Amino acid sequence: MSLVAGLQIAVAALVCGVIVDHLFRTKHRPSRQHLLGREADQDRWVRLYQGEDLPVVQEALAAVASAFLLRADDVARLLPEDRLMDIYRAAYPDRDTPDALEFEMLWKDMKEALQASDGELGGLTQMTVREVVEMWRQKRRRRLTTA
Repeated sequence: MSLVAGLQIAVAALVCGVIVDHLFRTKHRPSRQHLLGREADQDRWVRLYQGEDLPVVQEALAAVASAFLLRADDVARLLPEDRLMDIYRAAYPDRDTPDALEFEMLWKDMKEALQASDGELGGLTQMTVREVVEMWRQKRRRRLTTA
């Protein structure tokens, strides 16, 4: 093998390694970046919502966690005023980076679980975590009262 061919192979391997590393970090970095360094507060959401609302709140938070690839313990770091777009931007600061379809997954989950309309979900990217929880809570209550 010639020196040039060897260098070409080495450069190709390096480029592939950089691409794989970038994709791995992009895939596993999402969303948690916004929450790291925060103290977990297991009772935050319990203090805000109690009784019959708590299971619905936990369901809404689980949907946010699932869509944004958060770990179970990250839910205790979510603040009611956290904007979904801020969580998203922390994971994807470069707008050209391919994402993991966080908003699309949450939209789909809310559409199915809540039977929410496209109009109701139109502002999803601008919502806070509390607004998602409130929509979830209100839709569930409405379904219970009409059933």
